[in-house]
Amino acid sequence: MKILVLDNDKWVLEGLGKLIEMVDSSLERVVFTSSVDALEYAVKEKPMLIIADVEMPEMNGLEFCRRLRETYHPHMIIISGYDKFHYAQEAINIGVSSYVLKPIKQPEFVGLLKQELENIRREEFEQRILEQSAIFADIRMEKEGIRPMAGSADSVQYITDKMLAQDCGNVSLDTVANACNIHKNYLSILFKEKVGINFKDYVLQYKMRRAKQLLCSSNIKMSKIAEELGYMDMKNFSRAFKSYTGQAPSEYRNQIREEK
Repeated sequence: MKILVLDNDKWVLEGLGKLIEMVDSSLERVVFTSSVDALEYAVKEKPMLIIADVEMPEMNGLEFCRRLRETYHPHMIIISGYDKFHYAQEAINIGVSSYVLKPIKQPEFVGLLKQELENIRREEFEQRILEQSAIFADIRMEKEGIRPMAGSADSVQYITDKMLAQDCGNVSLDTVANACNIHKNYLSILFKEKVGINFKDYVLQYKMRRAKQLLCSSNIKMSKIAEELGYMDMKNFSRAFKSYTGQAPSEYRNQIREEK
């Protein structure tokens, strides 16, 4: 695992290096005194842990972290010699894990570093599980002759899309989490981060698109469509469809028939 350390004080870099070595000697440490050079390296190599000083001459540590966030999502620790509220507030808004004041206290920083590394390794493990689950889901779906929705690059979305294509009426946060072998709370956070919308909204969008397809291209009873989409109560389906489209299912079907 790579750790990028950014500070223009060589003594601080040396001290942080010793603390990192103390925690885990196998870690690959990359140090920079230039935030511009560090940014170029990080965007290319994507180290999973960033330790950056706030006060840097070319680009301060907060701006450095903000730019990294636009490219990928590393764990980030900010260190600063200034106890300034607006610095800490900005760090929180960017998504920095911790804001550490100088002089750095060895026991506290070592504990903090261990926790960050543990979090990273857990996330990497869970990501591997997701990728393996995607492979197994792919094999299962191919055997059953089911084609997934196009454009699913991320494994979390990929598995969700496959399950939606197979039986969208039975897709929930619990069922997808079980398929991925992760906790549903972590899945919810991961899905929002990777896909950009809440899991519940994503599933609803799929169901409403599917409802439109069935209403337009078939004479299936609306109660059967509702059942296929997981709505045991026709009223709940009608309410959800009208909230999403602005029309009741019957109104939508009649309008499409008239237009044809």
